[in-house]
Amino acid sequence: MSVIVSIIIPVRNEEKYIKQCLDSVLNQDFPKEDIELILVDGMSTDRTREILQDYINKFDFIKLLDNVNKTVPYAMNLGIEHSTGKYIIRLDAHSYFPPDYIRKCVELLDTIDADVVGGLAVTAGRTK
Repeated sequence: MSVIVSIIIPVRNEEKYIKQCLDSVLNQDFPKEDIELILVDGMSTDRTREILQDYINKFDFIKLLDNVNKTVPYAMNLGIEHSTGKYIIRLDAHSYFPPDYIRKCVELLDTIDADVVGGLAVTAGRTK
């Protein structure tokens, strides 16, 4: 099996947001056997790691890496170093994505001459 997409999500103290993000990744219409999901944790001190572990226990394509440097650039470098996919998709833990997001990104990368693709970001505030 060869992985087509490596999804890298830097996280740190994301207990309020990470479930919605991960559920949106799991609800993608892109084949799960073509995905690896790499969560790079900046040494969270809240319940983030516990939540991540629940997902890891259920899905064998999810990996957790420790980012002792705690910042996003280190997280991305670590994630990329451990990735095996043809494409890398960087997602934010505070975000969630429509079910066709990954498929559309891959379709564009496969059909147009582009190095980077993405979608429209719609900002939605939360008070709690």
